[in-house]
Amino acid sequence: MLADLLERGGVWYNVASSSPEQLIRETLPLLPLPPAIERTRMIQAILEREKSTSTAIGFGIALPHPVSLLLENENESIVALAYPRYPLQWPEDSGEQVKAVFFVLSASRQAHLTALSQIARLCGQESFRALLYRQAGKKELLAAIQLAHKKLKPVD
Repeated sequence: MLADLLERGGVWYNVASSSPEQLIRETLPLLPLPPAIERTRMIQAILEREKSTSTAIGFGIALPHPVSLLLENENESIVALAYPRYPLQWPEDSGEQVKAVFFVLSASRQAHLTALSQIARLCGQESFRALLYRQAGKKELLAAIQLAHKKLKPVD
């Protein structure tokens, strides 16, 4: 579930950066990745993804992630949220002002697609975006994610 992934990955505030590349380079070393993962390799994989296609999804939100899966175990998968100190142009020439950046790092393609889908669905909700725009705390974000998850669950 997305809440578990965010609980594991964390929320990072006031990340000093002047570009998407710098934000990626500044944030990735902070994330709780397994010791076997080469952080420079992860950074390069995410930057390569950004060069091929921007991960900005609109509404001031970006979802950087590598194309290839670099984690081996599901319990290593994380979603981390970084709030840049100042909104960033994402990509730098797009005019898109990004205020919230979700890093999605998964061990399986299905888990990866599920996490991206859940984040996109949440970010389509004005109430969730309002939380992001005011840089809500981890506890409040987790509660909102869990509530949204309950609303989507089919009733038996």
